[in-house]
Amino acid sequence: MQNNKRFLILPGFWGFLILGGILFGFPLWAQNGAQNVRKQGSWTKVSYRAKGSWRIVEQNGILELQLGEDFETTNAPDLNIILSPYAPDALTGRNALNDALTAGELKGKSSWGKLKGPITLKLPAGLDLAKYQTIAIHCIAYSKLWVVSEL
Repeated sequence: MQNNKRFLILPGFWGFLILGGILFGFPLWAQNGAQNVRKQGSWTKVSYRAKGSWRIVEQNGILELQLGEDFETTNAPDLNIILSPYAPDALTGRNALNDALTAGELKGKSSWGKLKGPITLKLPAGLDLAKYQTIAIHCIAYSKLWVVSEL
């Protein structure tokens, strides 16, 4: 019986966590490192196919692009993520880098000619996502647009 009374009173650490959740509407441990999803989507084939999802999250004031565990595409040299001011249907291999932000080269697990997730890229500080309409995977070495997605 004494154990039941302790459980109902919730002393110490557990009581503090649950009381914090009741008073503030969320658990106290969720305050640090919480991710705010700013944008997310899936890929549309242009030259090659890519499976999986992407999302841009803000964590502690830092923007990151995250390609999920489900991400997979054909591997090639110099594959980069770009953010473009062009609409997805107007973006081509020739204009992909015009006024675009190159967010970084894709490096992940590679097997049997496939590049696989998860992959995370830190985006530049102060990035204004409103300036861009499209996120894309682009092979810079061969000016080949892989896939696009609306931001």
